[in-house]
Amino acid sequence: MSALIRQSRPAQSLVEFALVVPLFCLLMFSVVDVARVLFTYASIAHGARELARSASVSTGWTSASALSAFNNHTLIAGAQNPATDRLTVRVGNASCARTLDLNGTCAPAPTSTTCSLPLQVATCTLPTPTQNGFVEVQVSYTFQFNPLPNSRLDGVAAYALMRPTLVLTTTSRAYVE
Repeated sequence: MSALIRQSRPAQSLVEFALVVPLFCLLMFSVVDVARVLFTYASIAHGARELARSASVSTGWTSASALSAFNNHTLIAGAQNPATDRLTVRVGNASCARTLDLNGTCAPAPTSTTCSLPLQVATCTLPTPTQNGFVEVQVSYTFQFNPLPNSRLDGVAAYALMRPTLVLTTTSRAYVE
């Protein structure tokens, strides 16, 4: 009688495995994508902060050195689209910064330049910061989630399962002394 009780059920284990493994893999790929989002956001925030700092404290300031500061401190974990991903640099005087903080408009308006990502030193020239003014850097990047390792089945069809996007934006301001 004890031989009948100890019979194994390999078919049941196979069905449980087939149900659990795809969900586990999807969960793991999602965790990796969330980590990529956090890494990318921290990276662009650090790059914006470094560009603003470089433009505000450098005595021999050049547009190329500030852009190099951003490029050297920013690593984006995904593709960059020049049509949607951009960096905007605004410079103005100190009283304008206070007015902008209170959601007002200032005269004269701050000088602004918008460049697309990835930044190219040859195609992007930043405005020169004014003494006792501010440098404000805004970065906008569209992150595309990809929880599946390959979004195309070779020779069969393309599928777009769970391809949401998230727009990451950050702003950093530094005051010129």
